[in-house]
Amino acid sequence: LGHEMEKASSTTIIHGPGVQRGLVAVHLRILAAIALFYLASNVPLLVFTEVAIKLGGSLQSASLLLSLRSVLAFLTVPLFGSLSDQYGRKQVMLVSVLAFGVCELLLATTPSFRVFAVVRVLEGATGGLLPAAQAFLGDITPAADLPGRLALAGAMLGIGIVAGLPIGGAVAASYGIRAPVMAAALLAFGSAAVVLSLPQPNKRPGSQPKQQFSSPRDTLVHAFRSLWTVYRKPQITALLNTRLSHEAAMAVVNQTFNEALRIVFGLDAARRSLCATCIGVAFLTAQVGLTRVVKLVGSAERT
Repeated sequence: LGHEMEKASSTTIIHGPGVQRGLVAVHLRILAAIALFYLASNVPLLVFTEVAIKLGGSLQSASLLLSLRSVLAFLTVPLFGSLSDQYGRKQVMLVSVLAFGVCELLLATTPSFRVFAVVRVLEGATGGLLPAAQAFLGDITPAADLPGRLALAGAMLGIGIVAGLPIGGAVAASYGIRAPVMAAALLAFGSAAVVLSLPQPNKRPGSQPKQQFSSPRDTLVHAFRSLWTVYRKPQITALLNTRLSHEAAMAVVNQTFNEALRIVFGLDAARRSLCATCIGVAFLTAQVGLTRVVKLVGSAERT
């Protein structure tokens, strides 16, 4: 994977006067787009169950919708790398963020639980921003700097979680239970505006062209074939399975924790978001600490 990442990062770069300043500006805009998107994703996170119940659903149906959304997200994530190769990084990022914003807008305004349910599940197929943004960073970043840029992109996810939950709770307490969903739509459209301002990365002279496909069907086949090829490698399979298990466990724990605070303790969205934020800060602190420990252990082994 490291070899492929280095190879990808050496194929394309943005050229022009003031290239270093231009690259920094592009990096900052990509990170801003990621931060806004994940802020939008987390602002309404704690109110979706209440919105579903208000529209005539139940706790069980809301949990089922979350599960189906997660399954669809897992199935569609492999597509975005091939789609960004075929149609461009910026295009995939823009379409994904706009689709997410439209979904949030529908979720905030629909009076029908059926429409809410369908849109909530389909929203799982709008997660193309991060894969395409990481590929974009790989296109314009020197290989030596790429791990640091990808780490910053990952940090934007943490910022979205830590900042989004209290913002959502405060908005719900002040303006109503569906207001955070509308706020998420506005934040998503703000992320789309940032993506729209990004340039197209130019290919370095002599670089190999990206693989092109004759039809959308070929793109789909290539994406899932690549996923299957990766899964056949034992080392990568173990890492991916661990990551997927972690994500599934975290989703279950977060949902259970949120509903326990709501049903058992009767906490409103603002108080629940404060509790979730404290846990998120503790989790990120532990993650940073573990990352440093891993680096120290790796340095000690090399020496």
